[in-house]
Amino acid sequence: MAQQPVLPILWQRVTPALVFSQLIEVQAEYHRKSLTLLQAVLPQIKAQQEAWVEKPSFGKPLEEHLMISGREIAFPIEACVTMLLECGMQEEGLFRVAPSASKLKKLKAALDCCVVDVQEYSADPHAIAGALKSYLRELPEPLMTFELYDEWIQASNIQEQDKRLQALWNACEKLPKANHNNIRYLIKFLSKLSEYQDVNKMTPSNMAIVLGPNLLWPQAEGNITEMMTTVSLQIVGIIEPIIQHADWFFPGEIEFNITGNYGSPVHVNHNANYSSMPSPDMDPADRRQPEQARRPLSVATDNMMLEFYKKDGYELVSLSQRWGLEEGGIAMD
Repeated sequence: MAQQPVLPILWQRVTPALVFSQLIEVQAEYHRKSLTLLQAVLPQIKAQQEAWVEKPSFGKPLEEHLMISGREIAFPIEACVTMLLECGMQEEGLFRVAPSASKLKKLKAALDCCVVDVQEYSADPHAIAGALKSYLRELPEPLMTFELYDEWIQASNIQEQDKRLQALWNACEKLPKANHNNIRYLIKFLSKLSEYQDVNKMTPSNMAIVLGPNLLWPQAEGNITEMMTTVSLQIVGIIEPIIQHADWFFPGEIEFNITGNYGSPVHVNHNANYSSMPSPDMDPADRRQPEQARRPLSVATDNMMLEFYKKDGYELVSLSQRWGLEEGGIAMD
């Protein structure tokens, strides 16, 4: 019987040249797919770059940011306020409960680029409130200005109710236009937030405690303990009555959603095409958007000022009670 020929073993037929050839083909296919994806998004990238006029806003002078962006209200203030109006008005401890540090950092970076995915942050109003506080605190000059600092403090020391309010009003009217527009916008929002104080526990007094030091501070800061015991208490005495009587200090209604992009959690992240571009090797069916992150459970609180007042025997009562203010009209000189 004739002997059957031995079939060649597959590995015996694989040569280095063949392996190299197959590798080149795989790489070529990968780059062809990459080129297809890049050609699809390149026009969008170019259009975005040509239209991009925004510059970082955190840590920059208010007027510089407004001039470059062509706005009346600073972008971080408007974006945060309009998002909070949608998702944070009944959140307990707003501006007092500390957000996740990583979420806050990411949101600040997004605000600096003037690109915010509302859907992502609508689940964590504390991150939004934290970003707003950070923006105010990082301004080179407080929103209520260094120039008027002494006048604000002197006004808060006046004992007679009507004269004190009138002095605060006079100082407010001396603010530069950009500062006046933004403090008006912010105070109107805080007044609206106080309407939900039975739920969110943020009375005008509590808001003044946690936000006041971010709105006004002395140009030459001294010892931190001294500042907290004297200056901060006076600043609370400035901010609280302005929130309480917001409609007297700033008459008329206000449109919060000026830009019109941040009122509901459906705003498109214009950077999505660039920051999360799928791999060319990924199957189209697998190119799904990541699920919305769940809101982190945050138990850390920004209670430094509140705890300070409690520890030193200050009662967290309304300054209007301390001064004996009564509800009703406010007399003007």
